[in-house]
Amino acid sequence: MQRGVTRLAFLALIRMMFEHFSNEQPSDIPFHPLNDEIERMRHYEQRYRALMEAAAPLTWIANANGQVEEDLPAWRAHTGQSARAIKGHGWLDALHPEDQAQLLRFWSQPLNIQTRYEARQRIRRANGAYHTFLVRALPVRTASGDIREWVGLCTEITGQ
Repeated sequence: MQRGVTRLAFLALIRMMFEHFSNEQPSDIPFHPLNDEIERMRHYEQRYRALMEAAAPLTWIANANGQVEEDLPAWRAHTGQSARAIKGHGWLDALHPEDQAQLLRFWSQPLNIQTRYEARQRIRRANGAYHTFLVRALPVRTASGDIREWVGLCTEITGQ
């Protein structure tokens, strides 16, 4: 994924330069290879997002320290938390109090030893009932190996 994102950023830069130095827009040129590549990357992104929505109802992204910086619509729909309430570590409020300590211990570890996270956790639904989820998270690393962010899936396993 890192290579694809870097390639898309490079292509976007080329497109902006083309638009800046030319009176023609790349979209005005039929079968322009740059447009084809950008459209292909958009298709892959749409496919990835659809797969994530189909695979698990709760997907999330957090920064290297476990803080939410972007909106998480599926999380908000499940927990009833507002977009403002989930920011930072506010999303932890939807976890059962006994499960919060385990997760906070994980986020307090030095970032260089964190490789993945997997645990069963109880997450509160908007109606106040707790359901058990298998929570899995993996780091997304920079080219130098530092953790850029975390992506995670929460799969409901209540009753299993």
